[in-house]
Amino acid sequence: MLASQDHTTLPTPEGREALVQELTERLLPLAEQAARRMAEALAELPDDQLFGAIEHTLRDQAHRLATDAHQAAVAAKKRGT
Repeated sequence: MLASQDHTTLPTPEGREALVQELTERLLPLAEQAARRMAEALAELPDDQLFGAIEHTLRDQAHRLATDAHQAAVAAKKRGT
């Protein structure tokens, strides 16, 4: 792993809280959409398919949400929030 050089300072408690709030507001709708997609996939699934490919589908949805969270944090930090 490459050593990173931290050229930024940690946010103040107020700045941290503002960033947390911004990210939460950005991510909640995305999390709701991901949960809806997961619920729909599970609701439409026959009982004999509750394991197997659906596990990959659900994992992919969770990974998509994690990617969205990461991108939102990077964008917010670039803006200086």
